[in-house]
Amino acid sequence: MVLGIGAFGLFIYSRPPVLIVTDAPFVYIYGQNRLRREIVRASAALFRLVLPVVVADGASDDIVFFAVTNASTRPYAVIFPLRYAGAASFFHIQAPEVPVIVLEGRHGQGASAPGADDFFRFRTDTETDLYRAGRLSAILNEETGGQSLVFLGGNLIGNERQIFQQALAGQGEWPETQFFYSIAELGSVLGISSAVLAGSGTEFLERRPNIPVIFFTWLNPAFMPGEVVVVFDDSPWVQAEPAVRMMAAGIKNGQIASRPLVLSARVADNDVLRRLRNAANSVESQPHS
Repeated sequence: MVLGIGAFGLFIYSRPPVLIVTDAPFVYIYGQNRLRREIVRASAALFRLVLPVVVADGASDDIVFFAVTNASTRPYAVIFPLRYAGAASFFHIQAPEVPVIVLEGRHGQGASAPGADDFFRFRTDTETDLYRAGRLSAILNEETGGQSLVFLGGNLIGNERQIFQQALAGQGEWPETQFFYSIAELGSVLGISSAVLAGSGTEFLERRPNIPVIFFTWLNPAFMPGEVVVVFDDSPWVQAEPAVRMMAAGIKNGQIASRPLVLSARVADNDVLRRLRNAANSVESQPHS
């Protein structure tokens, strides 16, 4: 048994790693312990090390290139968040033999940088995320029978409203949902049973609303108020495994759903907790139009 584990470890260490470019502020807001857990998870899933390349916030493209090559002279792939698209282009020009993955998140429209057509580009699947959030919101609404309040990011201008409503209907919920794009549009919260912060409305938490909140964010849950009960994480650490698998399959562009995390210590009812976990872990997704 011990020899088998040791051999497996040597196998993983012997393979070229996947590198993920990040910066010190992100590590802080994400949480170092949480980051370590995701590194272990992704490394085990991909059978190769997944390693962070931590640079200073605002590091120049050549400094990022030096940090990446210093981490490994032969990486299997290098993952860049969209904010480092310029560094991704610079790296690709200098090392065209290494696959480059750019994760565009929920808000990016893609970088118009040299060599961008040669990148593997993946964005967050916001339709699937809103569909799952709708299912979770329906569960949270059952006790009081109130409405859902949803703050959408300005980039969400497609079918997200209909998709969220469809998810509520699929759970047997039919009340009207209030959709907003900023906190300035919000009036009274009377009759609201749950809220979804999907790209805007973070100021809503400052009101201490005393209703359960579903938050689309990378932020460490330890930094969030107690009203937040579910987090949708689309960080590079969560998306690394599916991104690398799609890259290996030759898929140049695609979408990756976030990972919902139910904060169990904040849900008092065990039955509600069980149902939230089941809904969060469901592989069912909303078909794209």
